[in-house]
Amino acid sequence: QRLAKRWGIPVPAGRPRAVDGYVRTLIEKRSINGIFATKLQFWQLQRALCNPAGQALFAGANLIYLTRGDAQAQAVSLAVAHDAGSFGGSVKPRDLPPASSRQLRRAVTSIQREDANFQRFFALSGLRPTVMSYAEVTGDLAGAVKRIAFMVDAQIHRASLAAYLANTGRYGAQRMQYSHYREMARRELLPAAFDADRYAAPPFGRIRRLVERITRRAI
Repeated sequence: QRLAKRWGIPVPAGRPRAVDGYVRTLIEKRSINGIFATKLQFWQLQRALCNPAGQALFAGANLIYLTRGDAQAQAVSLAVAHDAGSFGGSVKPRDLPPASSRQLRRAVTSIQREDANFQRFFALSGLRPTVMSYAEVTGDLAGAVKRIAFMVDAQIHRASLAAYLANTGRYGAQRMQYSHYREMARRELLPAAFDADRYAAPPFGRIRRLVERITRRAI
């Protein structure tokens, strides 16, 4: 909404023509050296791009599907992000709430849902993304950038990449919260500690079936 108002174009708000105009303006305003890049969660794709504008955006695009083999660590990261109210590296040191078992379970459910929905989307749309692992990217970020640059036929500005790599640390408060959640995950997410009833989907059968139908129809 803020960007649409700044650029003097209609706010998308689910309207196909406005979404198409917004996407075209976004690419124009946010492309660098002819390259436009964005990161999408499934709920964002479903809410805004399951329409002709989304089809045009994906046509000929280079898609990268980032996976994480260590699902337990991914759940910990997501739970911390929810607690901190930040999904990036900009978490400011401050008092965070105690590690929450409920937050951890919510993170597990969210990750499973996102992955299943993306797999369904790729299968039904015929899109074939390049799969990259989180370990691959974090273990050799420079190598991952070079691989992507090769895919889109772009040159790397080495000084800028080096400056970015020098500033990828995390804050101490977030590291402490990670350690608390890791201890909880080891207790609650290991197979030996798994309680199927406790981690089952909420018993709202009619609502769950309705959400599933909406998801299938949107895709």
